[in-house]
Amino acid sequence: MAGEPAPPLRIGDNLVGYCAGVFGRDAYGEKRVEAIGCDWVIAREPDGQIRMYEGPPEYLCQFVVKGKR
Repeated sequence: MAGEPAPPLRIGDNLVGYCAGVFGRDAYGEKRVEAIGCDWVIAREPDGQIRMYEGPPEYLCQFVVKGKR
């Protein structure tokens, strides 16, 4: 239904591609969420590289790959 908030970000969620650049300009691959804090998220790319986002985890909900939750 329109206007409903996105479900919360969860460990194990897959994030699509670039994610508006929040993981850095070289982080283009799909990422898997490995840890979540109140104002940070750690994700891992398929090649094993760790990426960190500093900000509200709720912002990343828009980048969750549908069907891979």
